[in-house]
Amino acid sequence: MGRVRKHHYLPQFYLRGFAAVDDGKPDHIWRIQKKKDSNHHFVNIADAAAQSDYHTVSDRAGNNDSAAVERALSTFEAEHREMLARVTTKQAPTPADGMTFAEFVALMICRTPGYKRFVCDVNTAAAMLIMDQIIQGDNLERGLAERYPPHIAKAFADGARRMVAENRLRVEVPNAAVLGGMFSVAGDPRIVNLIQGMGVTLCEAPGGTCLVVGDAPVAFYYPSRLAPGQEGVGVADTKIELTVPLSARFLARLGWDSTGWRYETATMAQVAEFNRRTVISAMDAIFGPQVSPELMAVVRSNYHLRAGNRVVEVRDPRTGRRRSLSRAVPVFPAACYSSPTI
Repeated sequence: MGRVRKHHYLPQFYLRGFAAVDDGKPDHIWRIQKKKDSNHHFVNIADAAAQSDYHTVSDRAGNNDSAAVERALSTFEAEHREMLARVTTKQAPTPADGMTFAEFVALMICRTPGYKRFVCDVNTAAAMLIMDQIIQGDNLERGLAERYPPHIAKAFADGARRMVAENRLRVEVPNAAVLGGMFSVAGDPRIVNLIQGMGVTLCEAPGGTCLVVGDAPVAFYYPSRLAPGQEGVGVADTKIELTVPLSARFLARLGWDSTGWRYETATMAQVAEFNRRTVISAMDAIFGPQVSPELMAVVRSNYHLRAGNRVVEVRDPRTGRRRSLSRAVPVFPAACYSSPTI
């Protein structure tokens, strides 16, 4: 029997909370592209939010293991599924649900394609920084001269410098290293404990409305533009608010302005705002139980906006050395988006 290569970056039990139940298709979901001319497709949940070999790791001999990460995730997902079942049916939480919920949110931040790309970019930037340091001065040339004639060593060194200067040098980061970076952050007790310390408001969508989820489910919302020189925000910022769709009916709003857990009924305007944050936070796709004109209008008016973690590379104009900045860009209020460049 061949290895299973289709891996879900969002768990199937989670996606079922956004299934097209009203259409009599509890195993299907709408997938909406985050594009100007957005298309939408009705897909089986088994095929949604999935990529080939997303969790596959390889050893030094080139042997591929497609099951190890999937097995590890299945243990956590079983606990998360039971916890969400209680939360989204307004059952009394167990003593462990607070920690389980925090672990769930941390994992949903870090397991996505956007965060995977960010971790890969961080590793690539680190490798390029090391390469920059190696080729500075004559260190590289001296090292090559120990193995090659001087004129060949100089040619190799000059070629390496040109490749770096022209960004033609490509660094391949093994998937195992990227996954290790993703899940080490997701499991970091400092991150989990921060999330657990935030107050949680469980917002129930009113009849006639529904919540959607993107391929980056956790939206980081900041109530104003960033101050000059402020590179980004994180969970510890007292102004930050996290919104996490839990199903088409429930969304969790986490913030530092409250404590404990409570339920409230959202207004139609709040549901629209939550969906706007979800769309902006998404990288490529949004998933939901239906495709309404209102939702498509939100997608088409926000398709060019991006939020999330990114690596920005700059060069020191005096030395020419590379510097990488990590930015955590949140979702801003709609009024802050005066142009597609924010």
